[in-house]
Amino acid sequence: VIGGTDFVGSAILAAASRAGWRVASHTRTAPLASDQRHCRVLIDAGGNALRYSADADPTTDFDANVASVYRSLHEFEFEHYVYLSTVDVSPDPSRRT
Repeated sequence: VIGGTDFVGSAILAAASRAGWRVASHTRTAPLASDQRHCRVLIDAGGNALRYSADADPTTDFDANVASVYRSLHEFEFEHYVYLSTVDVSPDPSRRT
């Protein structure tokens, strides 16, 4: 699971582990070694969920959402790829009501 320490990714890891699946987490701060990047199903839950950040810094947002997918498609070997996209999971703190 890419993004295995984030909100959605950690829930996927926990559920898959409880179901008896062999699981591993790949994150920016704890990446898997290249010899561990082979799997049947690669779940990418590591996108940037802070949509309002795209307005402030579109280049960083592009890297967090598009370039990261490109890298995962080329850095892993897998049979199935699942991309999870969550939009506006976190509210924009500047728009408090």
